Amino acid sequence: MSFEDKDLQSIQEARILVERAKVAQETLKEYEQSYLDKLVMGLIDCFNLESTKVIKQINESLRLGNEKDEIELYQRFINSFKKDYELKQYVGLLHFDKSNQPSEVGIPLGVIGVKLPATNLVLNLMYTTLICLKTGNSLVVVPDKQAVEETSRLVHTISQLITKVHGPNNVISCLQSVSKLGVRELCNHEFLDLFINIGSTDCIEVIETSKTPYIFGGVGSSPVFIERSANINQACQNIIESRSLNNGLLPGAEQYVIVENTIAELVKQQLISEGAYFMNQEEEGLLLNLIFPNHDKLASNYIGKTAIYLAKKAGFNVPSTTRVLVSEQPYINDENPYAEDLPIPLLTYYLEPDWLRACEKCIALLEYKKNGHTLVIHSENEQVITEFILKKPVGRVIVNGLGGLNSIGIDSKLPTSMILGGLTTNKGFSAENVTPKDLTYRRRVAYQNGNHLSRSIETTEKVIDGLDELNVFADLLKEIIN
Repeated sequence: MSFEDKDLQSIQEARILVERAKVAQETLKEYEQSYLDKLVMGLIDCFNLESTKVIKQINESLRLGNEKDEIELYQRFINSFKKDYELKQYVGLLHFDKSNQPSEVGIPLGVIGVKLPATNLVLNLMYTTLICLKTGNSLVVVPDKQAVEETSRLVHTISQLITKVHGPNNVISCLQSVSKLGVRELCNHEFLDLFINIGSTDCIEVIETSKTPYIFGGVGSSPVFIERSANINQACQNIIESRSLNNGLLPGAEQYVIVENTIAELVKQQLISEGAYFMNQEEEGLLLNLIFPNHDKLASNYIGKTAIYLAKKAGFNVPSTTRVLVSEQPYINDENPYAEDLPIPLLTYYLEPDWLRACEKCIALLEYKKNGHTLVIHSENEQVITEFILKKPVGRVIVNGLGGLNSIGIDSKLPTSMILGGLTTNKGFSAENVTPKDLTYRRRVAYQNGNHLSRSIETTEKVIDGLDELNVFADLLKEIIN
């Protein structure tokens, strides 16, 4: 009976929140871009004063990721966000034709639903709030079941800051009673215009079968290929830094390393010097028993933990400099747990005789579990790079960079975003980095061509002239008859 009561409560709460969000959005959509930009920048300035404290509090509560990394990552991400979007316009009059007549108008979508994970909570929530506010949309947040209290507090803080910078009430709200029926009610509500699922497998069937279009942004399990012409030292440094950053929680971070045989030993030694620890068979068994206690799904209490912590809990010792655990794998098979999306500092290591076989291995890894939306390649061979760009079923390819940072737009030409579209994983409808533009639609404006108008007038004049001649003839005929 308690489950039924919780479901009813969740359904009712979903209805109330989406209706309030609709009222808030009716106000927001009347604001010009300049005013929306003031709200966005005001929220950033206010939250920056509290960001370090908030990140520390959430990290202490959830024990996910690395506090120092998250604080630095937040600052870098927000700076990148401002650089990418501060001066861009997404709503109102956007473009004019040669005659200075409006040709394109940006329109907010309306009310956006967002399913948040417990990982990278501050960045994910702030980013979705900022792009909604930038485009005149309101949002309703569905928290992860393991982080309902933390998400609710953070939403409350952000909501207060929005009103402090003179935004309307209820621009952002949070579902307190989370259940599948509540999420279904939200997703199928007539006022909900888009649903964004950021890497959550909870309620995935409900989201996918709802009538509301949805975007999926997953963490992803990204392959990285080191080709023989690559700068091996730089490649290994990038891979370890990227995979260990925030304890493996960044979307797009490398998970599978594919190396050509001719450079395998050099790569292995360099990875070790950067902080990789290659496990033996016994240690792998201990680790798998720890993180897969039920032999099917990664235990949530080990997500976002350090490599040293995982090794110690599993029962084996690693050097104090260890940043990433590595498993050497001969091939892919149906029972290999390393093929799953693993948000922990762990790499799997594959050897291939040449780049053509490595190319096939990357495709196989991407298609096997349909988890990967990003690929990384380290190479100086333009032919190889071109082949990888053309052939791989991913939404983004990182060349000689860091998968975790570059894929979200930090230090790369990709748009700054914490939501990496997962269309290539058979989820959602977008493969790109989700930006403010994705929360609007464009209204095209067309004026009738002047030449056509002239011809129409000319034709009309001819018709009128013809009628005048008929009228004269009719009058003359009347006189003759009389």
